[in-house]
Amino acid sequence: MGDIFKEILNVKRELGKEDNFFALGGNSLSALAVATKADITAQLIYEYPVVKNLAKVMEEGVEEQVCDESYVN
Repeated sequence: MGDIFKEILNVKRELGKEDNFFALGGNSLSALAVATKADITAQLIYEYPVVKNLAKVMEEGVEEQVCDESYVN
């Protein structure tokens, strides 16, 4: 995951497992680019912006989230 962050955000240094996507300069457009390249939803980047946490979630697999639509008329 760190390699994708580096590529999309054009980071020159090596990334550590504690690096945060947004602290590295990530934004909504770069989150979409990372999500597309990693074949995940951009929402996961917002929920898990730290390299190690996102990698762990991707390793474990993400169950499809069930949306609560009870508020919709």
